Amino acid sequence: MRIIDVVSGENTYNVCVTRGFDGLAEALSQAGLAGRRTAVICDDGVAPLYLADVRERVAPNAEYYAEMIIGAGEAAKSFPALESICSFLMDNRMQRDSLMIILGGGVVSDVAGFAAAIYMRGIPYVIVSTTLLSMCDSSIGGKTGIDIGEHKNVVGAFAAPALVYSNVETLRTLPAREFASGMAEVVKHALIKDESYLEWIGSNLDGIRAKDLDTLDRLVTWSCEIKAGVVAQDEFERKGVREILNFGHTFGHAIEGLSGYNMRHGECVSIGTSAALRLSAHFGYIGDDEVRSAIGLLKTLGLPTGVTAGGFSPEQIYDLMLSDKKVKGGKLRLILLKQVGEAVIYAPTREEVLIGLQMTMTTNKGDEHGMGKQ
Repeated sequence: MRIIDVVSGENTYNVCVTRGFDGLAEALSQAGLAGRRTAVICDDGVAPLYLADVRERVAPNAEYYAEMIIGAGEAAKSFPALESICSFLMDNRMQRDSLMIILGGGVVSDVAGFAAAIYMRGIPYVIVSTTLLSMCDSSIGGKTGIDIGEHKNVVGAFAAPALVYSNVETLRTLPAREFASGMAEVVKHALIKDESYLEWIGSNLDGIRAKDLDTLDRLVTWSCEIKAGVVAQDEFERKGVREILNFGHTFGHAIEGLSGYNMRHGECVSIGTSAALRLSAHFGYIGDDEVRSAIGLLKTLGLPTGVTAGGFSPEQIYDLMLSDKKVKGGKLRLILLKQVGEAVIYAPTREEVLIGLQMTMTTNKGDEHGMGKQ
């Protein structure tokens, strides 16, 4: 088991990267979380695979045990789902010192984590990650939230988990499209913080594709270390440090919303990353060769890198980008690359954003990931 410490000014917790669920009970005990009234929240895609494993290791050590299964997919990040989780916690008499365990990926941890943040003004929660995106990115940093229509994560709270437990063996049951979606966040970490990580990813594609456990251990740990290091400096995104983690996301969130959430989060981040890379080169920060190499890697990983022309216009995407959480003083704040491994915050004009989007338009026909008309 590899342990990554997330240490910030207000919250400290461990991220455990391991194989199997056998270490879960001990991890909970060491974190001082055993023996409590415990509620497990899981989505209906993960429940048949892993809920019994978690129940077997958690229920015997809990003062009281209950579990709830919610729907999978971005539609679960809604006010009705949030209310249903809070009602479930109330019906099972969960208290401020009770424990919520969230089993699954980024969607269930977003909505259930938000419920944990607001129920009785906050109860501790643990994330047991089963997706690459959750393990490498969304489980760390305490961002929780739900969507309103096309607007992604506009209602939420910062609420750090008490523990993150990532069993990389679960990645072997992850569908190829979901795995690729997680790789978009992995590549993002490398681009903004560590060129050597980017080179390692390119050199270990065979192991990544084969889901070799040693390779996955290193991959998840490396990404966790990068994100933990950024979060530790700016947990609540007040200093501008944590904003670099939004690389590709301002573009990506707008595309995701316009697609009606028919595209995966990582697919939209990949397109947004491509737009940010091209715009970085347009401003003379990085070279065309670096852009081609990074976009080529995304394509090799099975990710889309362009928006299908004729679906949604750059102007539509830009208008939705203006509702993004990173907008300050009515101005967008994009993360661009000064060089590979070093990100910079840039406030673009409308025309500059449209340039980036125009460069990301494609004319691909029948692209299964293309953002054509839904």
